[in-house]
Amino acid sequence: MPIFFSDPEAIAEHIIRDVGTELVVGLPLGLGKANHIVNALYARAVADRSINLTLFSALSRIVAMSFCEPRS
Repeated sequence: MPIFFSDPEAIAEHIIRDVGTELVVGLPLGLGKANHIVNALYARAVADRSINLTLFSALSRIVAMSFCEPRS
């Protein structure tokens, strides 16, 4: 059942509680982004150093990593 929110901070709280503190967010290029939600997630990550927030936009350069490569 969908949950409806009117407050971006409440959405950010729900996301962190549901997903955890390792957040990876992809943002499309153009209109339609939920910037107010991303801003609330960013503010939470700045205030709480245990939250690891990674943002990717349509202009981000992503380097592919093989699943066989060891991580450092």
